[in-house]
Amino acid sequence: MRQLQELLVAPTPIVAARAERRRRVEQALDEVLGALDEGDLPLGEWERRCVLLALEAMRDGFYDIAMFHVQSVLVVEEQRARQGHMSRMAELSLEEIHEELELTRNWPV
Repeated sequence: MRQLQELLVAPTPIVAARAERRRRVEQALDEVLGALDEGDLPLGEWERRCVLLALEAMRDGFYDIAMFHVQSVLVVEEQRARQGHMSRMAELSLEEIHEELELTRNWPV
């Protein structure tokens, strides 16, 4: 978890290469999924939504937005905004989310 927190707060130069920004998002997602696997983070509706939104943004090449969604996983419940509409994707299991990340890794930068 500490490595994830350091990764999320590390400054990212605005002109950072797309590949580097993508690598950082992938690393952060790996850390979050690892924490979910180990039970260090709960796997609730909020966490599913954040991870899946990060994957969608990553697929579209919006790596800064993807990182924002990864960071949102760590937002404490009291600070979370009201949750709106949930997509079908939010019902995926943790294993299916892992599969989605692997599929997304193969998308072009």
